[in-house]
Order: sequence, then structure tokens, then C-alpha cells
Amino acid sequence: AAVVKNSPAEKAGLQKGDRLFQINDKPVLVWEDVINEIRSSEGKPAQITVRRGEELVTKEIIPQMTSHMTM
Repeated sequence: AAVVKNSPAEKAGLQKGDRLFQINDKPVLVWEDVINEIRSSEGKPAQITVRRGEELVTKEIIPQMTSHMTM
């Protein structure tokens, strides 16, 4: 999926093709895991780990709910 322009993901340096792996050391198995972690973060920085090709890359992100995030 594409990274939304000016989104927290873009600001954190995430790229098209990155696959969510963990948020705050919690595995991401389904999209609801992402939504729940963002809701519970209350806007505090989070560590997000993505699989980029064969590598795991960890970035800090300040999560926020947007209209692009639906369940």
C-alpha cells in the first residue's frame, strides 16, 4: 500500500511496500492490532517495526487516527 502524503507514517520514513511487523514490541497480526495500539497511545511516540525486503526496520512514529484508518 502507498504511504499517505504528510501522514505520521511518511514523517517517520515508512515506504511503500513496508509491512507492519510490530508496534511497541507487540506483534501486528491483523489491522485491528494497529488501530488498538494507536488508540491506546494517546498521541505518545511509538516504536514501529516494519519488514522492508529482508530487513526489519524500526522507526519512531507519533501515531494519530486519520480518516484513512478504518476497521
